[in-house]
Amino acid sequence: MGRGEALAALSGAASLIDETIGQFDTVEALGMGRTRFERLDTLIREHWRIERYVAWTRWLLLLALHLAAAVPVLAAAGWGAFLVGEGWATPGTAVTIVLYAYELRDPVRRLAQWTEEFQVATVSFARIFGVEEAAGSREGGGLGAGDCRRRFADGGGRRLIASAWPAPPAS
Repeated sequence: MGRGEALAALSGAASLIDETIGQFDTVEALGMGRTRFERLDTLIREHWRIERYVAWTRWLLLLALHLAAAVPVLAAAGWGAFLVGEGWATPGTAVTIVLYAYELRDPVRRLAQWTEEFQVATVSFARIFGVEEAAGSREGGGLGAGDCRRRFADGGGRRLIASAWPAPPAS
């Protein structure tokens, strides 16, 4: 379970909303509104569950990274205090070792930063390629979202669902 599954759930919710709005006449005529809302609620709950899991694992990773960066500094400070207290080292030596340990934190932080940047870039590329694939699947001469020709009418041309779209302009 990860970011890809969360994006898939969110994408499913977005496409369900898009289809429901785009085909409002059909959804209304067939009485599918409740079913659509129930499916949307399910997709949103799934997305929320996955996002919470991802946030929890990220929190654990960041906690581990912070501990990995802080423990050497705290250990050096504690050991240096012990050695200075026993008279086996000077305060300057202890401070020098603590500062060296402190400076070793930077590579760990940079590694975490570059890992995060790589993950963000991967998700961004996935979105770009996903949009490209979706655009290719829509080539087929379908009607645009603002096209008023999408409506139900009886044999005489009388609109059956008047609330879905405004009447087309008289030609």
